[in-house]
Amino acid sequence: MSKKTFGKWLREKRVKAGYESQGALSRACGIDHSTVARWERGDVKPMPENLKKLAPFLGVSFEELMAAVGYISDTGKRDTANDYTMARKTAEQPDFYLKEKTGKPYKTVDRMIRIPLVATIRPGMTHIDQAAGHIEIPSGIQADFAVRVAGNSMYQAGIAEGDIAICRDATAAGVRSGQIVAASLKEDQWQATIKFYIERDGQRFLRTANPLNKDMPLNDDKHRVAGVVVKFLKEPPTLDDYKKLHVASGESPEWASLVAQTTNAGLTPADLAQYVEAVRKASLKARK
Repeated sequence: MSKKTFGKWLREKRVKAGYESQGALSRACGIDHSTVARWERGDVKPMPENLKKLAPFLGVSFEELMAAVGYISDTGKRDTANDYTMARKTAEQPDFYLKEKTGKPYKTVDRMIRIPLVATIRPGMTHIDQAAGHIEIPSGIQADFAVRVAGNSMYQAGIAEGDIAICRDATAAGVRSGQIVAASLKEDQWQATIKFYIERDGQRFLRTANPLNKDMPLNDDKHRVAGVVVKFLKEPPTLDDYKKLHVASGESPEWASLVAQTTNAGLTPADLAQYVEAVRKASLKARK
């Protein structure tokens, strides 16, 4: 379609996606306001790298935008427009630029969706009502909301402060003992927390990943289990994270080394306990 036609189409898609102004879309996708305005006026044609940024916020695929602008046809055939040819020669060279050289089809780009990021989980309120912001996740992940992990109570399970837990609604997913859930307690002002959900002897608890912490009983009118965690978004751990994990679990470097040696030797904790007991008895016998 022509630049003018694309500008009108883009404006319709923007409004349909919930962005009433060009500025709102600009702030969401990180593209300059004046650039968005020039697209909608039909002054210029967006470059492919900007279309890739734009697609998740319009609720359309990257390929659909590429076809709308004219870079590819509906069947995937690339246009030979000068500005696209120049873009293909840039240093970044995304995968979709390489079809001519490799003969491979364009890489499929997952469409992104926005889900609410909640900080409190109050009874009787929806995730949208409680949203403190939004995050983007691939549309292939079935999820309803997200929670940012606070504190280090789950550190020994590899879940660190600042990680983002992606959650399904508990009613839709169903909650089983042993799963990690997003919950809240009235005594903590309904602050969202990530814990293990435990059912034992007819009772329900929240459990941390620290064996020194006591289980937290769940009372029907003083808690809410809102979601089941399906995925974590996190940064790769650093060496400092590794060291903190051993400190959190009460292990010195010497004990950590011994545990590693024991495991590598194929010994179980029961084997080690049996050996320690044998040494203890032999020591007592020698003293007598």
